[in-house]
Amino acid sequence: MQRKMNKASQNLRIIWAIAWKDILQGWKNKVILTSVITSLFLVVFYYYLPELTEDELPLMVIYDPNDHITIKEMENITLVNHRVEKEEGDFIYILRDMETPVIGIKVEGNPHQSQPGTTLIFEGYYPYWMKTSQVEQLKATAEDILGDIWDTSIEINVGENIVYPVMDNYAYGKSFITTAGLLIQLAVMGLSMAPQLIVEEKDSRTLQAVVVSPATLGHFVMGKTLAVLFYTALTTTISLFFVGPLVIHWGLTIGSLLIGMLTIITPGILLGVMLDNKQQIQIWMWVMFIPIILPIFFSIVRVLPASILQIIDWWPTVALARLLRAGFTLNPPINTYGLEAIYLFCIFIIICGITLWAVQKQMAKGA
Repeated sequence: MQRKMNKASQNLRIIWAIAWKDILQGWKNKVILTSVITSLFLVVFYYYLPELTEDELPLMVIYDPNDHITIKEMENITLVNHRVEKEEGDFIYILRDMETPVIGIKVEGNPHQSQPGTTLIFEGYYPYWMKTSQVEQLKATAEDILGDIWDTSIEINVGENIVYPVMDNYAYGKSFITTAGLLIQLAVMGLSMAPQLIVEEKDSRTLQAVVVSPATLGHFVMGKTLAVLFYTALTTTISLFFVGPLVIHWGLTIGSLLIGMLTIITPGILLGVMLDNKQQIQIWMWVMFIPIILPIFFSIVRVLPASILQIIDWWPTVALARLLRAGFTLNPPINTYGLEAIYLFCIFIIICGITLWAVQKQMAKGA
């Protein structure tokens, strides 16, 4: 038992020594620093995309199942965008998946039959990610607008009427935008930094030194993976500072991101093993980047034939997107993300095995 513990300790020291060298040198590597800055920019950009590109006003959605509100009453509203829904499901759907500030108001009684001087009280709803200041400001605006329309005092009771996203395959809204941003960040780090570290080892002939050192091929691959994992985890931690208000289940979100890092970093390591020089990295990065990211958007748009969509729905990054969205959902059923976690971990193990085989073949050729 003691011998096994000593062996395990030695393995960890070797892996850490390989990783630590790359971690220290990474701060001096312009390519790696560029990858870190770019990935951070992407996730922050995607999170604030609605605010950066949105020139529209906040949205007021009114649930009016009994047709109490007329088009004429609503046509002069200019302070907010507005729409009226007659189905409660559509009303909640808009609130759940809206990426910009929105307030929902239920108008189930007839406001035209209210007594003069009375205050009309309506239930108000808002998505869970909105700040208190946003809710209060939009609530006050809606009260003024409706008060002017019906010439009476209006009170909107928001209380605990918070709308959360539900777990499904085709979610839109802020959670999808943030998920896409995080996945693009992981892809940039995994497909640019990981092959860069491997190709640098080839250029310096360090890879051949593994043969005559206590390190094995497994140590080499795991050490490189750990180094990239360090920088990816660092940038992801900073990104979570911005997207934190969307997270409902932190444990699930962090676990999903860790699985995502391993799933995307290992193909980057394999890419570095297969390439011969740094000039090839940028070309192959974009060759791999497109099939990694594009299926995420096709899984939402649903414009392709059903047979192709069945494949896309279980594309690794699409499965990872579902796994990540579970962390943004109030009570996600385990059958909506559990199989995805097992599936992605198996992919990681398979790619690790292929990478070890590829390194061994490269060394056999004298690479």
